[in-house]
Amino acid sequence: MKIKLNHFRIILLSISVFIPSLIIIADYFSLDFVWRIFRFGHMVPMFGDLRTIPTMETYDGIRENINVDPWGRPYNYPEVWIYIFTFISYIFDPYLFFGTLQLIIYPIIFWKISRYFNDLKPLIYFTAIYFSPPILLLLERGNNDGIVFIIIL
Repeated sequence: MKIKLNHFRIILLSISVFIPSLIIIADYFSLDFVWRIFRFGHMVPMFGDLRTIPTMETYDGIRENINVDPWGRPYNYPEVWIYIFTFISYIFDPYLFFGTLQLIIYPIIFWKISRYFNDLKPLIYFTAIYFSPPILLLLERGNNDGIVFIIIL
């Protein structure tokens, strides 16, 4: 039974790598037909929920927040995120950085947690929750709350 459990765990781990890869490919190549088939509310540009976090720009010695959210939603994260995104924006695009980082962390967390299951039934329950549509929606949108939920899970 131990061998079957390890094989099943490897298959699930490969799926946890495959799903974020599909999200990146679908967003990068604008494959909206996939989202329309499943009636999934897809946001363009990538990682729409992260785009509510503004960055600070300095004009003539005056600092102001530049909101890049194309939908005009209000900013509802702690203020420290503005400073983090501003710092990262000097190096590269903070929205792609944190969104992709979440997609990379997703399979790593799955791998770490799945090692604690010694029976197939609890692993299947965990997998059903871990790959549930709300969590995948949070990943696709780049919502920071999704990573917090996965860590708590």
